[in-house]
Amino acid sequence: QQQINDEVLRLCSKNHELLRELGVSHPKIEEIVSEWEKKEWSAKVTGSGMGGCVLLLSHKSTPLTLGVVLASIDENGLQVSAIGNDE
Repeated sequence: QQQINDEVLRLCSKNHELLRELGVSHPKIEEIVSEWEKKEWSAKVTGSGMGGCVLLLSHKSTPLTLGVVLASIDENGLQVSAIGNDE
């Protein structure tokens, strides 16, 4: 299971890299992606491009990490939707 999780996170980051090269990202999205990749999360632009949505993935979500994500994104005036499980 851990290998599958690692591969999903790797592919998510690679997909964002390719989308960035296609020019469908946005400077604000690049800030968010960069910030969360430093925290060992995976992030990618999704949606219609040019600032649509950012998908953030982590191995394990805890109230602390989710709270940090929500606060960070809220500071930038963006909307947040959280989906996950509490394993």
